[in-house]
Amino acid sequence: MVQKIKVIYVASGDPDFGTLEDTAILLSEGMVLDNKYDENEALIYIIEETIKPCETLTIDRSTCKRFYINFFGRYDDVDFEFLAKCSFVELVRHFAK
Repeated sequence: MVQKIKVIYVASGDPDFGTLEDTAILLSEGMVLDNKYDENEALIYIIEETIKPCETLTIDRSTCKRFYINFFGRYDDVDFEFLAKCSFVELVRHFAK
């Protein structure tokens, strides 16, 4: 199920932000990973609606629930299929330094 999708970011709380079109990784139904801020850091957005893989998704960065994760220099080692299916404990064991 892991695949890239087109995303439009908006920020209703920041009128100067405008819009930003990019791609992100659809980890699972309702979960999108964006790593465009830093090569090791990512935001995982929780989407309350069903996401169809072929559609363009709009994410409001001011209101969307999100989870910050830092891969500590190991982003190139990320197996997104594993990430989409692993438990939190497995994730911690995999990325612990």
